Amino acid sequence: MPVEIIIVIATCISAVTGLATVVLVVFIDPFLSIMTDDALEGKKSEAEFRGNIQFILGSRVAGTLLAQVIILPVAKLVAFAVSI
Repeated sequence: MPVEIIIVIATCISAVTGLATVVLVVFIDPFLSIMTDDALEGKKSEAEFRGNIQFILGSRVAGTLLAQVIILPVAKLVAFAVSI
């Protein structure tokens, strides 16, 4: 594989990672903070808070497993797109 393609792929990976970090900080972290404040103030029960946290953790595990399944097809798609 030519060096130029490897450099473009490495740049694309950095861009995707950066975008994912921004989405996490903008959307997920504020939601968790508000949910934690609501639980501490008594607006939500401890059971509801624990259920929400378990759902968030479960979705992260499911996302990680999904990423493992689609990593090779997406890598091939990126390599094809870069080679055009």
